[in-house]
Amino acid sequence: MTEGKYILQLVTIGSITLLLWAWPLLPANAQSNAADRAKEIQRALQRADYQFASALADSAIANFKQFSPTQLAEIHALRALVALEQNQSAIVEAHFLMALQLAPELQLDPIFFSPAVQARFEQLRAQLPKAETPQRVETRYVIVPDPRIKAAGKSLLLPGWGQRAKGHRTRGLLFTSAAATFAAATLTTHFLRASAEDNYRKANSQNVAQRYDTFNRYHLLRNNFALGLGLIWSANALEALLSPAHTAPVSIGIISPNLPAAHAFLLAVAVKF
Repeated sequence: MTEGKYILQLVTIGSITLLLWAWPLLPANAQSNAADRAKEIQRALQRADYQFASALADSAIANFKQFSPTQLAEIHALRALVALEQNQSAIVEAHFLMALQLAPELQLDPIFFSPAVQARFEQLRAQLPKAETPQRVETRYVIVPDPRIKAAGKSLLLPGWGQRAKGHRTRGLLFTSAAATFAAATLTTHFLRASAEDNYRKANSQNVAQRYDTFNRYHLLRNNFALGLGLIWSANALEALLSPAHTAPVSIGIISPNLPAAHAFLLAVAVKF
C-alpha cells in the first residue's frame, strides 16, 4: 500500500509539472478569449509577422464556434489583409466575402486597412445580392363563421334576439314587440275564454245562447292570437336565418413602431353573403 501511494504521488507531481511546462505551448484560444484574438492578429500584423498572424487567424476560423459572427467577420477581414501582404489575391477576395456574409454592415478599421483596400472591400460589398424587399401578400378569400345560424337559434328562443345579434336592432325590436303583444293578447283572451266557459256551463235556458256566443268569441280570439304569435315567431326565426348580417368590412392592421414600413403587414377581411 505504501509503495502504491508513493507511485501515485509521483504520477500526480509529474502531471502537474508537465502541465506547467506545456502551458505556454497551448493553442492561443485556450489562453485568450474571443475578443482578444483579433487584437493578437493585429499585433502580429504590426510586427509584420505575417506567418504568425496567418496561423492565429486560421486557428480561429477552424474553431469558429468560439466566436460570434461579428468577431469571426473581423478575423476573416484580418486574414484577408494577411493574404494581401503575401500576394494571395484569390484568398483575399474569399476572406472578404466571408466577412461580408457574416456581417453585411462590417466597416474596416482605417488604421490597418488602406483606402485602396477599403475601396476593394466596398466593391465586393456592392457585388453581393441585395436582400429582397418583402412584398405585400394579399389574401383574397377568408373563411369566417356564418352568424346567421346562431342568430336563428337565438330568435327561436326569443323573437328579435337574433336580429339584434346581427346588427339589425330596429328589426329585432319590431319582432320582439310584435311577439310580446300577441303573447299578451293570447294569455288575456285565454283567461277570458276560461271565465266565459265557466259562465256558459252555469247558464240556464234563458241566457245559454248569449253566454255561448261570449265563450265562442273569446275562444276564436285566443286561437287567432296564438296563431299570429306562432306566425311571428316562425317568421322571426326564418328572417334571422336568411337575412345577411349588418356588418361592415373589417380591417385589421398590425404595425410595430420598431419595424420599418416594409416589415409591417395589413390584414383586410371583407364579409359578404
